[in-house]
Amino acid sequence: MSYLVNLSLAGKKVVVIGGGRIASRKVRRLIELDEVPNIFVVSPGFCSDFPEHFKIEQQRRKYQKGDLNGAQLVFACTNHQEINQEIANDAETWQWVNDVSTPAHSDFTNTGLVEIGDFTLGISHRFKDPRATKTFCEDLKKTFHLK
Repeated sequence: MSYLVNLSLAGKKVVVIGGGRIASRKVRRLIELDEVPNIFVVSPGFCSDFPEHFKIEQQRRKYQKGDLNGAQLVFACTNHQEINQEIANDAETWQWVNDVSTPAHSDFTNTGLVEIGDFTLGISHRFKDPRATKTFCEDLKKTFHLK
């Protein structure tokens, strides 16, 4: 069972390892926050629509253990499950890691979001299938004509 929370990431360091679609989506959600955290992204390459923002530091190279220093949240978003597992293994016990290749091995997952006026509903599939969460959110939006 999971425990849903809202986090204030103001002044926090968030590390994203990976530069593809999933990493781009994670970073895009981070820069939409009212107070954008300090974002450090490491990847040998970045997809063409990877977001740019003054609080994003990008390093075009492979992951190194020291990349996690000082991070409160870590997103392991590479296309290689072994590297994502290495990132999770390298993290300190106080760092929260999201391994996108293996949600069951993650400390946290992102919820799907559905906005209704001033409210935001967080939808979670409890570390099982992120695609099911995405589909459920899309279905809710269509059914209730939401954005």
